[in-house]
Amino acid sequence: MKIFLIGANGFLGSRIYRELTGSYNSIEKVKIRSIDDVNSFLDYLSSFECEIQIINAGWCGVKAQNTSKEFENINYSIQTKLLESLSIKTVKRYINFGSYNEYGNLNGLLTEDLHLLNPISEYAKVKYSICKYGLMTNQSHKYLHLRISNIYGEGQINTSLYGTLKSYCLKQEKITLGACDAFRDMLDIEEFVKSFKLILKSNITGILNIGSGNTQQNREFVLGVANNLKIPSSEIYFDDSRYEIKLMSDNYQLSIMKLNKLKLDFN
Repeated sequence: MKIFLIGANGFLGSRIYRELTGSYNSIEKVKIRSIDDVNSFLDYLSSFECEIQIINAGWCGVKAQNTSKEFENINYSIQTKLLESLSIKTVKRYINFGSYNEYGNLNGLLTEDLHLLNPISEYAKVKYSICKYGLMTNQSHKYLHLRISNIYGEGQINTSLYGTLKSYCLKQEKITLGACDAFRDMLDIEEFVKSFKLILKSNITGILNIGSGNTQQNREFVLGVANNLKIPSSEIYFDDSRYEIKLMSDNYQLSIMKLNKLKLDFN
């Protein structure tokens, strides 16, 4: 099995690459930045006679704070053009990375249903559009769309909650955060990698949620991570006047029933 990984330099992609190079000898990084890159990649794929899996952990929707409509359209064109790889006979599965933000403002248990969604960020709208496109092709039985919760861990940018806490360990400066009153499904990147390795062993397609299955308030998460990093709680200040922008409502739980069943199947 030949594996091609798009976006191997990103937070998730780099961690997946490190993990898979220890288990698979035939994994190759792919850099996609234009339609010409996609065309070259498709030609390259056509030269293989072995079975192929494509993992797309690349950027989508937002890059360098560019949220213009023109950029969004170019991005969408690149991502959907990549899905032409599904028509290549030796491609057995295309795994695309989505986002929990695709759900928008929903309450209750968030399952893998497609028709329930109402994404409210530009990033999520592009992810959602690509998911619909992939599931509508005549090769949709090869397509897997992963809706991923809030991943945190080593290598995350400093502006994230986890990254902010890790930067304290270097600077030893008091941490000031917003109210941190939003609720999120937080998943350690190491737990994500464990789930992803199971997915690679399976033949699952369609839509799959990946998360912890539990929600917690951001403030609780911050204090828990701070404790693990040996950061005194007295060094963290929550400014209740700085309210967070909530891309999701407070009352939700990410369903991971399909993921749990997959784990049981391999036990």
